[in-house]
Amino acid sequence: MKKQPKKQLTDLKNKLFESIRSGNEQTKIDLIAKQLIENYPHDPYAFQELAFVAFKKHKKYAEAAQIAEQGLKYNPTNIRLKKLLAESLSHLTGEENRADKLFKELVSEYNGKEKRKLASTYADFSVRRGDIKQAQDIYKMLLKEKPNDALARVDLAKSYRIDHDYEECLKCLTSYPLPENIHWLIEKTHCHIDLGQIDEAESLINEIKKIISSLSPFTKAKTIKKIIPFEKAIDAEKGDWKKTISWLIKEKYNKGTSSIYNAIINRLIKNDEIDEGLTFLLNSLSNNKDSISIIYMIDRIMQKGNVTKEKTQEIVKKCLEIAPNNWMALMIAAQANQESSPEQALALWNEAWQLVTEKSVDTLNKKIIKNAAIDNATFLRKLEKYQEALLILDQVKTNQDINTWAIDLERAINLVRLGSYSEAYDILLNVNKIQPNNHVVLDQLGVCLRLIGRHEEAIKIYEHKVSLFENDRSGWQGLGITQYQLGQHDEALKSFERILKIDPTDIDAKLLIAEIYVYKKELDKAKEFLSGIDPAFVLQKGSKIDIESKLANIERHQIEQLAEIEEAKKLSYLGVMATATAHELNQPIGIIRATTDAALNDFNDGYLETNDIKPILQRIFNQTERLAAIIENFRRFARGDRTHREKVDLNKLVEKTIEGFEEQFKHRNIKLRINLHDKKPLPVAWANYFQLEEVLINLLTNARDAVEGKKDAYVFINVGRMQNGSPVFSVSDNGPGLPEEYRKNMFVPFVSTKSTEKGTGLGLFISRRIVNSLGGQLRYIDNVKGGARFIVTLPPLKG
Repeated sequence: MKKQPKKQLTDLKNKLFESIRSGNEQTKIDLIAKQLIENYPHDPYAFQELAFVAFKKHKKYAEAAQIAEQGLKYNPTNIRLKKLLAESLSHLTGEENRADKLFKELVSEYNGKEKRKLASTYADFSVRRGDIKQAQDIYKMLLKEKPNDALARVDLAKSYRIDHDYEECLKCLTSYPLPENIHWLIEKTHCHIDLGQIDEAESLINEIKKIISSLSPFTKAKTIKKIIPFEKAIDAEKGDWKKTISWLIKEKYNKGTSSIYNAIINRLIKNDEIDEGLTFLLNSLSNNKDSISIIYMIDRIMQKGNVTKEKTQEIVKKCLEIAPNNWMALMIAAQANQESSPEQALALWNEAWQLVTEKSVDTLNKKIIKNAAIDNATFLRKLEKYQEALLILDQVKTNQDINTWAIDLERAINLVRLGSYSEAYDILLNVNKIQPNNHVVLDQLGVCLRLIGRHEEAIKIYEHKVSLFENDRSGWQGLGITQYQLGQHDEALKSFERILKIDPTDIDAKLLIAEIYVYKKELDKAKEFLSGIDPAFVLQKGSKIDIESKLANIERHQIEQLAEIEEAKKLSYLGVMATATAHELNQPIGIIRATTDAALNDFNDGYLETNDIKPILQRIFNQTERLAAIIENFRRFARGDRTHREKVDLNKLVEKTIEGFEEQFKHRNIKLRINLHDKKPLPVAWANYFQLEEVLINLLTNARDAVEGKKDAYVFINVGRMQNGSPVFSVSDNGPGLPEEYRKNMFVPFVSTKSTEKGTGLGLFISRRIVNSLGGQLRYIDNVKGGARFIVTLPPLKG
């Protein structure tokens, strides 16, 4: 009798199931599955089993995904095939986003027990790709739907622990106590172990042991295996850490060992037994593959225990002597030599990497391969060997069994260094989907946007970053640099000042602040920041910045700026003098015009005699001489040599200078009073005439502007000599005087009580500088009768 098709299908399914269960070779399983698929393509069983075997048993994720997709063509709603496809894709390079989308769809489509399994798998995938927050959101969603979901609560607590948020982990566990739940107790124990709270952990382990005594042998054995690392960690902290290390080496135990490592290291540091611990580990070391955990522990102790450079070199040397073919020993040696001997370090890295790549994926942890590649590439990047770093990373990326967002991030950083900003930006966008709040990813995105000229977008990225990490120096620096490039100098200053609040010794922030002040022409503030930096400290930090050179550069800028300021003020003075000169020219021109007009009339009327011509011509000649003197005075001021010094009579200086002001003061109803020193010896200074004239013009201009519009306004000039012979002159007024808040900055450039239309804020600054250069002093006092009084004292004339 012929077998019915349904019976044949059942027989083939049973045959396939038996082959899988008995562990038959892959070829036989594939043949049966192929026969099932060919004869019954619409039945999902064969596709399910074949995909499951490829995924679970052989870790052939690409093959599992291909089989699952093939099955879904015939059975698009099959949940098991969809789940297998999502899980397979989650392990494949470049397929993480597709897996994420598929997991989201599955979780939203199903309810009940199936949804719980899918959500848990989705959360595990999120943790594996580094998106802890997404995993936490999934667990919170499950707890919202079912608050008594013990596994979801434990998984949520675990995600907090993985993220080193122990406070939130314990809060999550204690807020909903499940003391009879083994998973809940184990997670709480793990958290206390990581926190170094040994007594609490020991108490919980005793509680777990009481509960598991009544469990089935299989569950009991499984639970005991989970708590062994905790017991060993407690032994290391409270008892004999040497015994714990020996146990680790002998048992080749590889589950939960991070807790044991931490406990051993904490004990060594706490009891100041670092040297003894390193010596014991070195004595336990041998040249075989089981030495990796020992060398890893040596490395962690050296990092956490502040071992000296000399001791580090000694340990590295011994590691290489005992285990010359151990790739981790070579990597530690490379790290130890990075600063002192980069070329030697590079050779050690290459040797270590060759040993890593010679091992198959089956014999070497995939995470180790990935981390080794990133460490090697990072070191090459520091040596500016960007292309070599990319080759290493691309070599690992081709292995589809390795999750690669961290590799992509390192690739992007190297591409930025090579100037491939757009390519790096595209990679970073994909990484950002997986790691949306990773501070390094955000920083590099900002750098790319800034370098391709998209400054506004870069600012948004940096602002987001500093809102997440308020004490992140690189975020504030990126924000400040971008603001500076956009011309937002005040905002940039605030960003760099924020860095100094985080770290008052930050050299880069001080240099950038100084640079902004230079740009704003506030050179004294720039010097103040640079002068506060100790060059020895800069060298200690390994910086190549020459502080003295930068200070010299600012000095040069200051000299140039002062020259510009003086030239601007000189032009201002010329404007004042031009007004006065124009008034002075009018008088001789008027006389010449009147004289010639009268002479012409007399000539036309026949009254002009020969004897009358000579005095007329003499009068005209005298007025032209006066015109020439006025113009020469103006030219002398404009072109005058301000380096030449001579005897300057202050009486004559005042008389000559006020000629240009008399008409202005009269027009403004301001009385100009003068008190000259007419007693001998006269007030004579050894100075530059034009410079003193500038000072006097400036003081008169300020006084005029201060009293303008005031009833009974006056300006008073007094010339005299002090008892020690020092010539002195002062300019006072009956204006409002100087406000208290202005006085401490009255001689600072660009500070003025006047509006921008009336004043530049440079006059007093230049005046004091001139008087100081002549060895004198310019000071301010309140006028006795109200108003302001500026006094110029010059050195006594010698000889």
